[in-house]
Amino acid sequence: TYGFSVRLRSPEHILGELILLKRLGVRHVYMQADLFTVSREQVAELCRLMLAEGLRISWSCSSRTDTVDLELLQLMGRTGCRRITWAIESASEVVLWRNGKGTRAEETERAITWARAAGIESWGSFLIGLPGETDETVQQTVTLAKRLSLERAIFELAVPRLGTPLWTQAAESGWLRQGAHWADADASGPAILDYPWLRATRLEQWLERAYREWALRPGSLWSQLQHLTPARAPVSLDVSLYQT
Repeated sequence: TYGFSVRLRSPEHILGELILLKRLGVRHVYMQADLFTVSREQVAELCRLMLAEGLRISWSCSSRTDTVDLELLQLMGRTGCRRITWAIESASEVVLWRNGKGTRAEETERAITWARAAGIESWGSFLIGLPGETDETVQQTVTLAKRLSLERAIFELAVPRLGTPLWTQAAESGWLRQGAHWADADASGPAILDYPWLRATRLEQWLERAYREWALRPGSLWSQLQHLTPARAPVSLDVSLYQT
């Protein structure tokens, strides 16, 4: 979390940019927003405008499974949405609620099922090392990732960004790894958080193990073959939904 407020751009302005990008030969657009569906009304109106304009362009976004419904995903699929990266983060409701994240496993499974029905791929983003994390909850998260119908799983270490509640809590509780500096923090490691019950080195081990278990899950090789990157990728650009 980087902030607590957002200023949305109008769907009409976003549509204008998409039309221009289409004319310039751009074949894929990433909708630049941490939570694309933060406003259902904005997204639904943008999709309706795209349909009315007859605009078809491949696009992708990031979202959370508790902010969508079947109707919205069907609208998104009809306008060319090809992939959603879901911020699933953890399988543990205790960890999620402790960190102000209200999603539940059943909501996640339902949203991914809806997305697939709408012709949209699902990638899952998972965090390892949020406050309240234990060996057991990390294993629950890895198991959930393997069970979900995801085209790809992305595992990252929880990183306390300066000025966020997580940073404040970690600093006050003595959870920052000795010698680590926030400016060097990277979600791929080394770990910055260092709990007495779950050391930074253990979190790094879990990150490696999560990717290993995901790669060795049943059906993994076939899934990877289906999603090999083409030799020549389409021209792709980002479009922001937020005002700066």
